[in-house]
Amino acid sequence: MPDSFTGWIIDDDAGDRKIISRYLERSNLPCRLSEFPSLTQALDAVRDRDPEIAFLDYNMPDIDGNSAVRKLLEIWPDLAIVVVTGQGDEKIAAGVITAGATDYIPKRDLNANAIRRSAENALKLARLRSRVRAQHQELEAFAHVLVHDLAAPIRGVDMLVDVMQEHIVDRDMEGVSNIAQKMQNQARRMSALLKSLRSYAFMDRPPSFEQMDAADIVADVTENLAIEITEAGARIEMGQLPNLYGDRAQLTQLFQNIIANGVKFCRDRAPVVRVSAAGQTGNMVRIVISDNGIGIAEYDLPKMFEPFKRLNHQSEFAGSGLGLATCARIVKRHRGIIRVESTPDVGTEVHLELPALAAALPQH
Repeated sequence: MPDSFTGWIIDDDAGDRKIISRYLERSNLPCRLSEFPSLTQALDAVRDRDPEIAFLDYNMPDIDGNSAVRKLLEIWPDLAIVVVTGQGDEKIAAGVITAGATDYIPKRDLNANAIRRSAENALKLARLRSRVRAQHQELEAFAHVLVHDLAAPIRGVDMLVDVMQEHIVDRDMEGVSNIAQKMQNQARRMSALLKSLRSYAFMDRPPSFEQMDAADIVADVTENLAIEITEAGARIEMGQLPNLYGDRAQLTQLFQNIIANGVKFCRDRAPVVRVSAAGQTGNMVRIVISDNGIGIAEYDLPKMFEPFKRLNHQSEFAGSGLGLATCARIVKRHRGIIRVESTPDVGTEVHLELPALAAALPQH
């Protein structure tokens, strides 16, 4: 179970809402509750957090139970829904489950243990459903990359081979050399894409956590990117950095992806990337990585961590669209936070919140 979760009780009977609320309190579940007498009022409510679980009465005055379940899932596909009804009918149960509810409880069976068991099972099932849906979307995106991003350079190489054969027949060795260079560029593009795919896919491997100095990570990254930094005339600046607790290889990949972006996505000036500490809250430390690059448009910020999402034209800035998606997965595996602030043509700040101590991560 999470540290806390947001729950809704949607029931037109105030007495029934009170009973469910009281049982939830007795179950000792860490639930932040909101109560609504109708689905319409629930959907119209001002909220600071989306619901993670809803206890929904089957017999509502404004909508039937099956339609209510479908309506909620249209808005929040990962919502856990427990339908509660005064009619313990197998036909009703089958209907709401088919509509997408994660569990069903007759009101006559309500008690603290039943509520706790149902809530825990519903949340687990909803999270499993969310993971399956996310993996399906990633597979579709992966297939798109294989079909388009890998197929394009392969077709290009095939065409270049034909041109090269013509140069060979004409004994035009300068032309052969030029075509060979273009073929090598295409091969490097495919190799870089495959490397990105590999890094992203292998994020599912179990991490190995240890204590480390963030400054050592940045030093390793600077060495790894030495060629790119020299070619761009870039400068990497590092302030006093804290210790981190995490998987060294994954955190190195995280910092490398962000710093490499700062070096690459820059026009008309020498790139400057700064890595600095920004305080500590409990067992989590904050680090900011800023650059003076091209920045990101505000409308692109919400989708920048999606896999295979490119925010810039491929002809100007090559890339797989997996760098920031990999960063997001690494941060998630460390129970951290990543967010971005950016101004076009001024630069970007990537704010990281990462564990400083083992206590910040769940113990297994």
